[in-house]
Amino acid sequence: MYEQIDTTAIYSSATSVLTAINEIIADKKRDIEVDNVPAPREFAVFTEDILNEMKIDSWETIWAYHDALVIVTARQMF
Repeated sequence: MYEQIDTTAIYSSATSVLTAINEIIADKKRDIEVDNVPAPREFAVFTEDILNEMKIDSWETIWAYHDALVIVTARQMF
């Protein structure tokens, strides 16, 4: 059974989500280059349009390994 680690951050605009995603990807790429961390198969590419069009409670993968997954999830804010 896999553990779920929730590192939830809340953003109120696609612009801020896109900035955060790009920072997360840049950090991971630095880890790959500097610390020789294994690279995932691929990194997703996001745009503000993609983020704005996400359905509530849906998710998109930022990157995945065989035993780990990093995603962005759309949630309704009340």
